[in-house]
Amino acid sequence: PGTATAVMSSATVTGHVRRLSGPGRVDTAVTVSQDVFPAAGSARGAVITTSATYADALSGASLAAKVGGPLLLTSPTALEAPVAAEIRRAVRAGGTVYVLGDTGAVTDRVEAQLRPAFTVTRLAGADRYATARAVADQVRALGAKGPAYLATGTNYPDGLTVSALAARTDGLVVLSDDRALDAGTRAWIAEDDPAGSRTVPVGGPAAAAAASPAAGGALPASIAARALVGVDRYDTSLRVAQAYGPLPAPTAARRVIGLATGTDWPDALVGAAAMGSLAGPLLLTDGAAPSLNRSTILSVATVLRDDGAIEGVIFGGADVVNEDLVSIFDGTLYR
Repeated sequence: PGTATAVMSSATVTGHVRRLSGPGRVDTAVTVSQDVFPAAGSARGAVITTSATYADALSGASLAAKVGGPLLLTSPTALEAPVAAEIRRAVRAGGTVYVLGDTGAVTDRVEAQLRPAFTVTRLAGADRYATARAVADQVRALGAKGPAYLATGTNYPDGLTVSALAARTDGLVVLSDDRALDAGTRAWIAEDDPAGSRTVPVGGPAAAAAASPAAGGALPASIAARALVGVDRYDTSLRVAQAYGPLPAPTAARRVIGLATGTDWPDALVGAAAMGSLAGPLLLTDGAAPSLNRSTILSVATVLRDDGAIEGVIFGGADVVNEDLVSIFDGTLYR
């Protein structure tokens, strides 16, 4: 631990906006980790998920924020060299590295590559919903007392946009089977929140799942009633930003608003975990559009305060968030 690792890509700056990117999703995640945890050994732990699919990372982003470490992606079959080097650099000796998903998602070889320098804990279940519950149990075991945010596990935008809110409110993320609840998740919510006072559905599918009959009985109606639902993924992101509320007054810490594409998942999910550590919201926009989505502009206004410097961070390269949007984002932060 503490050895140097080459910067895999670039952190470019336009005005008050930094772009964190790499030639691929694995490299972008390493670059983000290097930016958020610049000092060797400054991360208490890390979370590793497969680079092949988003499901485990939906709940893993809030875990990464809770343990004070990065979310990193790797090939299912082995720990890629840049990721191994970044873990050795960023995570303190003896820290815990969480591997998410069963051996079909991330093989035992990854665990073997991390021992004995780190404590390795695998969190897995029979499917994505059970894995999310295992992650949620770990976040609760680490002391989280806040809400359980329910998001669909069959798509990514709602889950990634709520991860920073989960970190802000000392909460976690569990998954619905689109518009339905599997029996295990229904039972988990009933045990975690018997009064229905701290579960918050995010997005239309999760809201429908919370209101639908389920094995073991329907959930309390109060859960569906507090759902954060917009007309599309960007409007739902606005509702989440409204729940996030204004950024705190300036301190010595960075004051950051994140931006990622709403049409792909790898960079955005890594960004969701990073924003949990940076204590700022993650906003979504159509990265190929000529301007920011209107809901994104309203989200900036929701969280922005006029009493100190704000830094914008864009996650991903110009192929996912085009160059025109960098300047527009900068102008929106400093209008």
